[in-house]
Amino acid sequence: MNPGPTLLRLAVAAVAALGLLAAASFAAAAAPPPPPELAAPNPAANALDQRLDYRIGPMDTLEISVFQVTYLDHPVQVASDGHVGLPLIGDVPAAGKTPRELSDDIARRLGERYLQSPQVTVSVKDSVSQRFAVEGSVSKPGMFDAVGGMTLLRAVALAEGADQYANLHHVAVFRIVNQQPVSATYDLAAIYNGKASDPRIYAGDVVVVGGSAIKQFLRDIGPISPFAALMRGF
Repeated sequence: MNPGPTLLRLAVAAVAALGLLAAASFAAAAAPPPPPELAAPNPAANALDQRLDYRIGPMDTLEISVFQVTYLDHPVQVASDGHVGLPLIGDVPAAGKTPRELSDDIARRLGERYLQSPQVTVSVKDSVSQRFAVEGSVSKPGMFDAVGGMTLLRAVALAEGADQYANLHHVAVFRIVNQQPVSATYDLAAIYNGKASDPRIYAGDVVVVGGSAIKQFLRDIGPISPFAALMRGF
């Protein structure tokens, strides 16, 4: 039996396998590294996405109603110091509490001197403190609620998508972590095609679509902004 053809086929197969391995290694080396994962703004950030655990913040607008006491029913805005001013009981700390916790606190204060077993309801009418911004080359820049496990793709979709001038390969996310500004850039096209992970977006984030739009954003916010220190990175 002549082993020549068999050995030749094995040699060809081995060379082909080595070629595939070399091509895979080259592709892995040539692929750009994934963008850095930004840390969450604080350990409680995940709770911000749960409406039942929503924490009231400064400048939020609340609807406060007391059962059968209509003159106490009215919207009220949380002051910058985190307090709300209410008839009869004056200033009440609100920031950092859930609506249920604040309603219990108001009911307790009213019950101590003015009403018997008051039934108080607190709801969030406008959650300014729990929003993020989308700027740059999008159809509808603005502020949006950071609820429901927000991601970068969803954030841009809320802004009605990128416009015709957008650079989808250069989308920046700016964030404050432990009182320090941080940022990362992402390839939105790769995320859309499933080639990159879709990063989380949190309250207080600023998403800017487009390379030149990012530089313009950093110029517009002025030198006193905490993000101004990041400008040299773009």
